[in-house]
This record gives sequence, structure tokens and C-alpha cells, in this order.
Amino acid sequence: MLLSQPIKVMWLQTISSIVLLLYLPSCTDPEIHPGFKIQEIEVGQGKDEVGKFDSVVLRYTGKFQDGTVFDSSGNESRKYSMRSATLIDGWKVGLLGMRVGGKRRLVIPPEMAFGKKGKARRIPPDATLIFDIELLEIR
Repeated sequence: MLLSQPIKVMWLQTISSIVLLLYLPSCTDPEIHPGFKIQEIEVGQGKDEVGKFDSVVLRYTGKFQDGTVFDSSGNESRKYSMRSATLIDGWKVGLLGMRVGGKRRLVIPPEMAFGKKGKARRIPPDATLIFDIELLEIR
């Protein structure tokens, strides 16, 4: 039995999504970077996934490893472009594949954040950052 092209594509997308959902909850892929982790807190129910050319609307809290909060959107939502040169690499990788309503914790090593320089007075050099992120919208 031959399947039509749209059915083949849907089948491959379904299989890919299942594999991704099984893999992401404990993602510590050393190919991305040692120390980078994605923890899937809640899988979103939206049909679209964040891609590298999208803009996203989200809420987040950023903490240091000791639990000290250094930044938070609070109850406000913030919009970011995945293409922005100012978006740290840890977010660019960690947000990919998220669906609206999803929640993730990202553990981002310094090399995927602000590195040896840090950022002004807020982020010290060589800081590992932890972000709790809730995706509200994909644009």
C-alpha cells in the first residue's frame, strides 16, 4: 500500500514528535554543550513549535545556581526574536520545539550565556544560568 505524500509527512512529523518528547525531558546532549540541560516541566498543547526564525512571547524567571533571582518578567509577557543577536545561545537552542503553553527549565553554561565577561553588574563572569520559561505565543 502506497501512502500519499501528505500522509507520509504527517506520519514522519508524528514519529519525530514522539521521539522528541521522549528525549527532551532529560536532555543533556553533550553535542550541544557540556552542562546545557533542558527539563520539560509541562508539554504545550499548541500545534506549532518554535523554530529558529520565529518570534516568541513568554514569561520567565532567571536564577543563579544558588537560587538567587537576577531577572524575571513577573506576570508580564515579553516578546523575543529567535534571530536576535542579543538573545543568548542557550535560549536559541532551549526554546526550539516548544509549543504554546509549554514550560521548560533551561540550565545554561556560561559559554551559551554571557561567558567570561558576564553582563554589566547583573551577571558575573562564568555564571551558569537557570531559566524557568513559559511559552505564551509563537509569532
